[in-house]
Amino acid sequence: MSDINHLEILAKIDASQLDYDEWINVGKALKCEGYDWTDWDSWSQWDPRYKAGECQRKWAGFTGRGITGATLTQYAKDQGATFGGGYDGPHKALTWESMLSNTPEDSAYRFVDHEWLEGADIQEPGDNWDPIRDIRRYLNALFSPSETFGYVTDCWETDDGRSLPTKGVYHITVKKILDELERYKRTMPGEEIACAFSCTPATDHGAWVRFNPLDGEGVKDANVVDHRYALVESDVLSVGKQKAIYEQLELPIAALVHSGGIYLDPDVTALVKLPTSKKEWVDLHEMKLDALEELVEELQGSPLLVAYDFKHDLARIQKRFGKDVPYIGGGVSVKRSMELEQAWNRGELPLLFGHPQSIAHGLNLQQVGQHVAWHTLTWDYELYDQFIRRVRRQGSKARRVFVHHILAEGTIDEVILGALKMKRRGQNALFSALKKLKKS
Repeated sequence: MSDINHLEILAKIDASQLDYDEWINVGKALKCEGYDWTDWDSWSQWDPRYKAGECQRKWAGFTGRGITGATLTQYAKDQGATFGGGYDGPHKALTWESMLSNTPEDSAYRFVDHEWLEGADIQEPGDNWDPIRDIRRYLNALFSPSETFGYVTDCWETDDGRSLPTKGVYHITVKKILDELERYKRTMPGEEIACAFSCTPATDHGAWVRFNPLDGEGVKDANVVDHRYALVESDVLSVGKQKAIYEQLELPIAALVHSGGIYLDPDVTALVKLPTSKKEWVDLHEMKLDALEELVEELQGSPLLVAYDFKHDLARIQKRFGKDVPYIGGGVSVKRSMELEQAWNRGELPLLFGHPQSIAHGLNLQQVGQHVAWHTLTWDYELYDQFIRRVRRQGSKARRVFVHHILAEGTIDEVILGALKMKRRGQNALFSALKKLKKS
């Protein structure tokens, strides 16, 4: 029997408001927590439907497992009961951006009082655990087959002895890993995980999966294609209480992972689905697209590199120029980017769209073309300058590169362009001053 007095919780439940199945569950919960059938019988007598001797007969068939005291707590709450110390201080609405710090005010906020919460039943991985099956279920629950994800199977040690994860692998698709698991399952049974993930089975630190899809170019926040999930876990509560709290909060959990306590203390990690943004863009006009289309026609097939910034920009561009229009940006793999780079330099692409963060560094597009257009400007002068320098760089066959700014009059476009010009003047002034200083 636990330290919680379940009879006090039972007293908060009106038996007459429960249906037959719920009444049976109360009896099962009491037996599971070590109480006697007479406790159930005494409480049941408050119900007009009470039948003498029925509790004793039913009690004999209960196993004492499965349904726990947490069921009693839930029934009491369903009928309006409250538990634990309330919060009498100032109240405030919490958003997804809200932060609760370790202050007397914030620590008083309680969504779930774990002191009154029974641990939920949880099945720990046993001897018959099938890791291949669970890896498949996990990846299929979080990603689509074509999405790129990252994983880490190795660490490096700092000077003070701490172990930190490496960048790991971040350019492989879910389908590729699943295919590799199946292939090695047939050819090298028992070693399929190590082979598919190219890792050492006896690693000292375990392994991690980056649970949000990546663009295949890195592991920074900017490389996350979709902030789809958030991680929720506790280092101090038992695994049963962790799971019970997740259930009480009714979190939209996409995957619940048990660590097994192989390398660290056992915990249950919940990957919670974040709400989709309700913000929508409204198509006010298509004048910038009209101007871009006119520019393409004027160039008569001369290659044009076009910068866009927002997802809705790309969606509108694809609607105007076709869904197959080539672009380098979020969701495009490194392999695909290299293919487009080579096709551009062979003169096979009269039109190529690119996001400044994806294209401003590392790509060489100077073999053909002398026209760059900005459908959407960026505030970042370095990205602006480097994007243009993908074409205007050493080795370019063109004597000059023409930069076209497509602006909507009287809008933020003009403000951004003005800011970029000021930043360029400031940078040029700095370089000029450094040259004079070097000569002196």
